[in-house]
Amino acid sequence: MFTINATLGIGWASLSFGFFVFIRYLIQPLTYLRPSINKQTHSAISSPYIRTCFTYSDEERWQRLNLLISWIHAFITSVLVLYSFLVYPELYNDFVTHVNLITYLTCSLSFGYFCYDLCDIVSNRRGSDMFEIILHHIVKRRISHENALLNIEIKAISSNSLHLT
Repeated sequence: MFTINATLGIGWASLSFGFFVFIRYLIQPLTYLRPSINKQTHSAISSPYIRTCFTYSDEERWQRLNLLISWIHAFITSVLVLYSFLVYPELYNDFVTHVNLITYLTCSLSFGYFCYDLCDIVSNRRGSDMFEIILHHIVKRRISHENALLNIEIKAISSNSLHLT
């Protein structure tokens, strides 16, 4: 069995980052399927200072892609959190000291996603528009508390689904 240590967390977060980069290129064609809704915002986005593989020129496509990837993260995290609460009922009684492999890997997966999303936001010059999201990704929490807070991702599934329709 695996032992919970920093190497496992860093490795899982790195794999998570790579997974979301892969998912980005996998679902990128889906952003072409839906026509633009807001026709009056045809203004050009200024060229970013930092140009990476994440940089997009079309703001609406970037928003759709960002929402799709956010929805995938919310779905995966919600399934893992619900699974951990069903399998480990002692989590209901003790959030602070109860850490197991599933909750640790769920938090590492989310940390990898937060790093991916931070790179995506910064490389598309959305940092000033989305300051609260950047702050949300930088703030560190304990694993036990983060697992409880990741229950909010269940709500994010329906919220992101509404924005995608």
